[in-house]
Amino acid sequence: MSLLRGCALLLLVFAVAPAALALNYKITVENEIPGGVETGQPFSPPVAIVHGLEYMLWELGEPASPGLAMVAEEGATMTLEMEAGADPDVRSVTVGTGGPFFDSRTFEITAEPGDLLSIAWMLGRTN
Repeated sequence: MSLLRGCALLLLVFAVAPAALALNYKITVENEIPGGVETGQPFSPPVAIVHGLEYMLWELGEPASPGLAMVAEEGATMTLEMEAGADPDVRSVTVGTGGPFFDSRTFEITAEPGDLLSIAWMLGRTN
C-alpha cells in the first residue's frame, strides 16, 4: 500500500452550461508558500483529468494506483497519464509544463456540462 505523502488533490465540479456545449477553462496552480527557489516549496507539474462520475482518482481507504503513487512520491506524471487515458470515463488528461516549479503554472482544459475535474501534483520537500 502506498502512502500519499505530500500529494495535493483537488476535485471540482463544473458549472452547468447549455447542453452539449464544450467550454474552455484556464487553470492556474499558484505556489503561495514563501521562500522562492532557495527555500520555498517546489511543486511537480500538475496532472488535470477531465472525467465523468465513474472515474475516481482515488478512493478513501484504498491503496493509491501506481500512477498516483508515482506523482505523490516522485513527481513523475507519465504512469498516471497512461492510467487515466486508458479509462473509458476519462475525457482528457492534461499535464502542466515544467517542474519542479516555485511560482505558478497555467494550462487549459476543455470540458462539457457535468464533467468533473481531478488534479494531482506533488509537493516537494515533505517528509
